[in-house]
Amino acid sequence: MTRPAPIICLAHGSRHPQADQAVFEIAERISESTGLPAFAAFLDFHPATLTTVAHRVVAAGYSEAVVVPLLFTQAFHARFDVPAAIAEAVESIDATSSAGLTLHLTDGLGTGADMEELVADFTAQYLAESVNSGTAGGASAENAVRTGTASADAVAGSIDKLALYSVGSSQPGANEAVAEFAGRVGARLNMRSTRAFVATGDNPGRDTEALLEFADERTVTVPLFVSPGLLWDKAKIRMPNGRKCTRHLGDAIAPVVINRACRALQQAH
Repeated sequence: MTRPAPIICLAHGSRHPQADQAVFEIAERISESTGLPAFAAFLDFHPATLTTVAHRVVAAGYSEAVVVPLLFTQAFHARFDVPAAIAEAVESIDATSSAGLTLHLTDGLGTGADMEELVADFTAQYLAESVNSGTAGGASAENAVRTGTASADAVAGSIDKLALYSVGSSQPGANEAVAEFAGRVGARLNMRSTRAFVATGDNPGRDTEALLEFADERTVTVPLFVSPGLLWDKAKIRMPNGRKCTRHLGDAIAPVVINRACRALQQAH
C-alpha cells in the first residue's frame, strides 16, 4: 500500500524575525488537520530550502511529496524560482539517494474563488472579534461569521471600506489580478469602496501614501501576506492609532493548502 504523501509548504522567505515561525505554524496546522507529515521550506532567507526538506522526506521513507507554493500570483517567483527549486531538489536526491523522490507541484494560493472566500471570512472574523472591544458591529456580527454570511450591516458595522495591501510585482498582469481579487473580496463583504495597494514597484512610496490617505476610520486594511513582513510593518506603523488592520493570514490558509495538495495527488494517480 502506498504511503500518503507529505505536504511541503514552500514559502518565499523573509528577513522579518517572525516570518519563519508563521510558515512552520501553517505546516503544523496542516499536519494536525490531516494526520500527514507537513514541512515548511523556503526559497530564500532560511536554511530549510526545498532541497534540504526533500532529503528529510526521503530519510523518513517517502518516495513522493506534494509541494504547495505559498504565493498569490503567477509572477517571477512562481514562474522561475519555484521550478528551479524543484529541479535542484530532484537532482540532489537523484545524485545521493537510490530511492528517488517524486515532487508533485501544485498551483500556488492564487487569487481564485477559494482564496476570495478565505480572505473575506478572515476579514469578517477580525471585524466580529473587534466587537468584543466595542470597536465595530454588534452581536449580529458574530452570528454572521458563524453562519458564513458577510455583509457590511451585520459584520462590519461602521466599516465600509476595504484596503488590500500586497507585496506587488513587476510581472505584467499580476498587480491587476490582485486588484480584481480585492474587488471580489470587497463585494463579498458588501464594502462601499475597495482598493488594492502594493508595497513595491516603480514608485512604492506613492502607493503607500495612497494607502494611508485611503485608510480612514471606516476602513479595514488586510495585508495579503502569508506571514509577517517588513514591508507591511513599515506601512502599518505609519497608520494613525485606531485604524483597523488584520494580521497576516498565517495558518488560516491551511485548508486551501490541503485542497491544493489533495487535488494534485488525485491528478497524479
